Amino acid sequence: MHVTPPEGICAPCWQNLGVRGLKTWRTDPLEVLRIDLAVTDDQGRIALAKELVALADLVIAHRDEFRQALEDEEVMKALAGLTTR
Repeated sequence: MHVTPPEGICAPCWQNLGVRGLKTWRTDPLEVLRIDLAVTDDQGRIALAKELVALADLVIAHRDEFRQALEDEEVMKALAGLTTR
């Protein structure tokens, strides 16, 4: 089954986001980002950097909502549970 991605999203990115139900952001965000984080070409790195900066800008613009999301997802609790080796 071929699914056309929305405008502005490339087909591999759309597939990686779980359009086929293989991966979802909520269940495995690292798997969704795996391909993006492994990029080594300059163009891909620049594009990923711009996306990360845009996300940071959203956090800055919506600090209270971001803090609430961290609380809802128990992010700080999870971070506190990490141990260093």
